[in-house]
Amino acid sequence: MLNTPSEIAKIFAISQFEEGYLPSVNRHTFEKIDSVSLYEEKFKDAFGAVDTLHVIIGLDSGLLANYIMDRPLAKGSKYIFVELSDVLALLTIEVPKALQSDLTICSPDSFSALIKEHENNLYIVKQKFRIHRSIAVAENYLESYCRLNAQVETTLEHEYFEQGIGFNQKVFVQAQLHNLAENLIPATILKQQFSDKSCIVLGGGPSLDDSIDWIKANSQQLVVIAASRVMGKLAKLNIKADIVVSVDPQSHSFDVNKEFMELEHNALLINSYHVAPQIMGQWRGAALYTGTRLPWNNDSDADNIKSVGPTVTNSAIEIATEMGFKQVLLCGVDFCHSQKGVTHTQGTYGASLGPNIGVMLEWVETYSGEMAETPIQLMHAIESLQASVACQKNTTYINLSKDAAKVKGVRYQACHDIKLKPITDKQRKMLKPETYQISTQEKLKYLSDTLDALTTTQDKLLQLNVLVSEALVLNNKIEKSQKKPQAIPALAEKIDNIERSINKKFISLAHLIKFYGYYEFSHFLSTKKRKSGHSKMLLTILGFTTRHLWLYRLSYRN
Repeated sequence: MLNTPSEIAKIFAISQFEEGYLPSVNRHTFEKIDSVSLYEEKFKDAFGAVDTLHVIIGLDSGLLANYIMDRPLAKGSKYIFVELSDVLALLTIEVPKALQSDLTICSPDSFSALIKEHENNLYIVKQKFRIHRSIAVAENYLESYCRLNAQVETTLEHEYFEQGIGFNQKVFVQAQLHNLAENLIPATILKQQFSDKSCIVLGGGPSLDDSIDWIKANSQQLVVIAASRVMGKLAKLNIKADIVVSVDPQSHSFDVNKEFMELEHNALLINSYHVAPQIMGQWRGAALYTGTRLPWNNDSDADNIKSVGPTVTNSAIEIATEMGFKQVLLCGVDFCHSQKGVTHTQGTYGASLGPNIGVMLEWVETYSGEMAETPIQLMHAIESLQASVACQKNTTYINLSKDAAKVKGVRYQACHDIKLKPITDKQRKMLKPETYQISTQEKLKYLSDTLDALTTTQDKLLQLNVLVSEALVLNNKIEKSQKKPQAIPALAEKIDNIERSINKKFISLAHLIKFYGYYEFSHFLSTKKRKSGHSKMLLTILGFTTRHLWLYRLSYRN
């Protein structure tokens, strides 16, 4: 394999303004005007935004870094320069010790890790960051700078997307509580009941249309697991799904699944604990839930099938794996657009919407060797599936479409080469909705127990609220004790005692509150520097860092 020659020549020049620069980077830009005058004209007050993470792509041969370091940095702001490794190897830039905590120069490879560090990530959480492009990058004449610009933008977009997930997570808890009267039977009853058999997971990707005839011909030797949004299409094609999966908590999910809800409810619904309550409220058939029924107590559902994301197909594949299938076939699970740019299989709600040309897309390789576009959400779905299948040694995952995005651990195989074993009558019976009928007496007993659990938790929340209110009062006293610092240790000790009490009596509820209130908590996470540590006292009680918030989100969602 040939090495691509560098566009950066190891030649320096001195301008008429006695400024050194790399002609291969900046050409003759600084021969016409000195760097300071150019930057004053180009950037003006762009770098003066306070409490902001300034990500600057390119150093302009080091001149842009010198320009910023020679001026007072904006209060509460940090500056990260991202430069090509070939350029960094030619430059020697000394960052003054006084600026080293606020100004960093890094390579593209180290930028991803740097942006996840707590001190920098907090700006992403608070949506206080800006991207600036050096003169060389903005002029767009070096291909390596075009790639660098795209890489930095993508990295920030991914990090912002991950952090943004947390701002919507309270809808999961709200849906969970709404569904308490409907989530009656855990899906754990199906675990490891289909060993040595095959299932097919049907998603809404464009490749679903390619294998319809084969699915019809082999449906008796398969367990058909379908995403709820394709049920309308399957009904028109006379394909009966044995299991239908639905997970989305957003209310618009009901609109997406309108055709599904109008059908006869004769399939077994497996829903996430946080599925849209509108769907559960109108579902007339049998249903099993994945995940945990109660937001604050996971013990009773510790062995249940997990509710995983980020997409319904990820959840469906997890269900198939836990059911014990030896072979999990995927169809319409493309994780990318088709070569023609089609996003969804024909005849579905997603296909009717048309392309969203305002979305930034990534490129992925398909099993055919071609490159295809995909949105960031499906990139995360690919990563999630790769991590999931890597843990499974006894299950084979096969995608029936060569136009699907490559997923490590999932291989492509043409449908006519697939070998199947018949599903037994006993196994078929486990998929029949009538198997899971609950008597009125059993349901009333469940509802009574649930009401008792809600009442007990309400009492605990009231007790917890008293402790938190006391902590807030003490925290306010600490903030007002600047002139009497000798009073702070005693106040801090009282807060420590409250923290110990919360962790001893209400630890699960405290975690739930942090998860539910992530968006509100993020507002008082400060990027400002404080000389004393007492300003972080309340955050310490709540156990908060952005890293903790992310872990809480993952552990709760999974």
